[in-house]
Amino acid sequence: MFKRGKEYHIAWVGSEQPTDGYGSSNLNILKVLAGTSVRAHRIDSPEGKECTVGVGYTPLVAEPLALLPTPYRILLTMFEADEWPKHWVTAANCVNQVWVPSTFCREWLIRSGCEAPVYVVPFGIDPTVYYLMARPKEAEGGTFTFGFAGAASPRKGFDALIQAFQTEFAGDDPVRLAIHTTAILSSRIPKDERIVLSTAPRTPDEMREFYNTIDCFVMPTYGEGFGLTPLEAMGCGCCAAVTDWSGCKDYLGDYTLRIASDGLVDVAGYHGSGGQWARPNMQSLQYCMRWAYEHRAECRKMGTAAAKVVAKTWTWAHTAQVIEGLIHKVKSSERVEVEPYEVVVWQGDPRNIITKYGGFRRNVPRQIKSEQAEQLSHDRRFTVEPRYKRIASPAD
Repeated sequence: MFKRGKEYHIAWVGSEQPTDGYGSSNLNILKVLAGTSVRAHRIDSPEGKECTVGVGYTPLVAEPLALLPTPYRILLTMFEADEWPKHWVTAANCVNQVWVPSTFCREWLIRSGCEAPVYVVPFGIDPTVYYLMARPKEAEGGTFTFGFAGAASPRKGFDALIQAFQTEFAGDDPVRLAIHTTAILSSRIPKDERIVLSTAPRTPDEMREFYNTIDCFVMPTYGEGFGLTPLEAMGCGCCAAVTDWSGCKDYLGDYTLRIASDGLVDVAGYHGSGGQWARPNMQSLQYCMRWAYEHRAECRKMGTAAAKVVAKTWTWAHTAQVIEGLIHKVKSSERVEVEPYEVVVWQGDPRNIITKYGGFRRNVPRQIKSEQAEQLSHDRRFTVEPRYKRIASPAD
């Protein structure tokens, strides 16, 4: 089952946890798809089991052939560095199409060796939830509020944000930093009465209220596949300062403050990637925060301009339109053939190199002879993992 009349029926699998990035965006996409000609069915439903085209929205740590049993497979995924893990690339090569949310992801997935067609499916916001509310007139010299939302992790630049805030505003400037996170992954949360931390789960409406209470949203991220929270803040009329690199660049314009980077740093331990991501420049970060604080009127104008652009261009409705166009072009009879093979991955001490069978480095897969794999499978430090080589591709 694929096309019936004017409707296109597809199986769909993805996270349904509204509190994480994959889950919330997945639920929003499914919500807006309901208003199009595309009918997405849960893959384990009776209708989903009959579909010949399936979409899996997941990090590519999943086994693609098991994730999507449909004959025609589409993967929606993302990654934050400039080189994708090799096992993610081999997984992408098992499918007919790969969808990614940013031009950054598309470029580096292709450069990493993906042979499947890769299309950009930009993410967005719900403009009925994230919108500019009437703000009270600011008192002259009143407290200026910087804001952050998302995982309090080094990748998000959370440690850099705390350092920049305390360094730049070490005096008596009337400033505060409002932080909302349900995932505290960093230990660098100092005792500072100006830093207000919230960890309780919030509904989307409560997040709108949060964004409308801050003057400048700051995320000095090292790398993003897309980056939803700055876009949500911008939709609420909040001026945003974001690192000028990775997936966020697609929606950064003259209405945002761009944080420069100090070049790229290696992230070899991040999901087994051999790539790099950008380190935010501290001087640039502090400059952006100081400029926003000293130019409050201009900051508000930038936020208002950002809200108009986001409401017009960066919405889930637009995401659904792009998906609908891609689904209409699907030739459901196309098949991708893959050849399975096995690799051995060593999970030992990263400081060491094991010399057995020619040398293993931690998390670096190696293809070896089957009899060697059988011997190594008895050593708990080694795992034998499936990989796939694409041997037939559909026309792009």
